Amino acid sequence: MSIESFAYMIGIIELLIGIPLLVRPKETTKWIEKFMKEDHLMRTIGGLFLVVSFLILKDDPSVGTDIPGLIRLVAWLLAAKSLIMCWCPKCVEGVKKMWLRDADMQLLGGLLAIVVGVLLIMAGNTL
Repeated sequence: MSIESFAYMIGIIELLIGIPLLVRPKETTKWIEKFMKEDHLMRTIGGLFLVVSFLILKDDPSVGTDIPGLIRLVAWLLAAKSLIMCWCPKCVEGVKKMWLRDADMQLLGGLLAIVVGVLLIMAGNTL
């Protein structure tokens, strides 16, 4: 998998979560909570993201300050998160409670996801 494809894919996924969280936070929060209660679904999604991260990191796992290096950093972070989702989906529960506990954190999470998504898509365009 190319770094450009990875950046586009993760950027779009970030936007798919961030925009609804910003526009309709209550409904999106309910959907996220429902999704995170499904143990087998969390493990499956974690496994898929782990494979995608591995496909990026297998060629060059180095992290740097250039755009490809920063995208590889995102791949490393995604791999760590995905591994936790695979092995211990209940461990993600505390993070979920922190981000979804009140309207301000939902707004911040939505904005952060949108910013990261847009930056990843822009990074994919420059490569």
